[in-house]
Amino acid sequence: MLKTIILLTNTVQQQQPLANLLREHNRDLSFCSALRAQDLAAISPEILRDARLVSFANDIAISEKFLLQLGHGAYKFYTAPTQYPGLAPAPDESDEDPRCVSVIAQSMTIWPDFRTVVGLETMTIPEGTAAAERNR
Repeated sequence: MLKTIILLTNTVQQQQPLANLLREHNRDLSFCSALRAQDLAAISPEILRDARLVSFANDIAISEKFLLQLGHGAYKFYTAPTQYPGLAPAPDESDEDPRCVSVIAQSMTIWPDFRTVVGLETMTIPEGTAAAERNR
């Protein structure tokens, strides 16, 4: 049974809002916070057995060993250019509106062919939006 969500984020400030949002769906969940690979390595195998990793806006590589220990899989959430989801934007080669982005949810596995996009949402960020609000 899923007991723990491991939140892998880019900043400490992202941890609590994400935990609060996920807790709305299941009040019984526990949360572990991670920012680096060392943080993930410190989580005990007993916790990993009943856990799912949720990576949000963090690009660190997740080891095969770690993925195999997770009892409930792993998902990565990230943004990408609207025209080419999954590809990094080429510098100065895009005519796209930089306010338009795709937000992608992707399953993470040790087999690259099985990494599938499980959700895709395209949005336009209003002009004049502050950086903190844009990240939210």
